[in-house]
Amino acid sequence: MNDPSKHKTIVLSLSPQSRASFAHDLGVSPQSIHARLTHFFKSFGIHYVFDISWAREIALMASEREFVQRWRRKYRGNCY
Repeated sequence: MNDPSKHKTIVLSLSPQSRASFAHDLGVSPQSIHARLTHFFKSFGIHYVFDISWAREIALMASEREFVQRWRRKYRGNCY
């Protein structure tokens, strides 16, 4: 009866920009709006709500690594 293969898990990702926009419009903190939105979405059957702020950090680290690699290739041997 409770066969997991017959049920779908619904996951929602919530970006920092969306949270900040709602928080500003409603005059509350981003943490407060995250809690409210999580409750709201879960009341509609969403199983998991994730804050994806960490994704920005990963993207920044990847960009930094790429920049350093390109800079080193361009200026190899030309450093002071």
